[in-house]
Amino acid sequence: MMRTYRFVACCLLFLAPLCHGVATEGKITGTVVDEQDRPVEGAQVCVSDFVGNATKSSCHTMTDKKGQFQVQHLSFGPHGVSATKPEEGYQGLTTGQSSQTITLTPDDAVAKVTLKLGPKDGILAPTASDKSTGKTILNFRVRWTIQDETSSQTSTATLSPSSQRISVPAGKDVCPSFSAKGYQTLTPRDPSDPEKPFCLRLQSGEVKSLNVELVPEGK
Repeated sequence: MMRTYRFVACCLLFLAPLCHGVATEGKITGTVVDEQDRPVEGAQVCVSDFVGNATKSSCHTMTDKKGQFQVQHLSFGPHGVSATKPEEGYQGLTTGQSSQTITLTPDDAVAKVTLKLGPKDGILAPTASDKSTGKTILNFRVRWTIQDETSSQTSTATLSPSSQRISVPAGKDVCPSFSAKGYQTLTPRDPSDPEKPFCLRLQSGEVKSLNVELVPEGK
């Protein structure tokens, strides 16, 4: 019996180093920087999992004052990791230095990346008011069409006191319209040609304020 116990003890001592330190899950750490390689605080980091032809993304991690982040409890395999901060014109991209694909394995369970944001989009910062009373409309929708020589693309955003800015592609014609519950939709016209919609073109990092007046329905 003593000999059996000694054999088991020896086996456990032999296997302990092999078992100890074997990772069962991975993590991604890194830093988010801007075009000048300065750390970006408050950037949102998204991690994507690839399941067959589908992609599932989770965006719950924010960078600290040093631009650093850490995402833990990740399964082994390929993951996409990207960063965005749309309120400052940094939209999330699927290509470029703001997005990378890494693979976690038991031998390489920790990945360290640097995500570089930029160039900045343009920022549209509209406000809306009641044309009859002048009262500020806190919640309204902005619908804009991006036009170029070959195609057009339409997007929509809802603005509120907690979300007052919209990122739009820089260097492209952006033609907005505005709406709110109980109000007529406003599509501004080009002052030089009323037959055409009003469009604007923002430079990278440019912030454009717009004040629009909406007419109540039935008036």
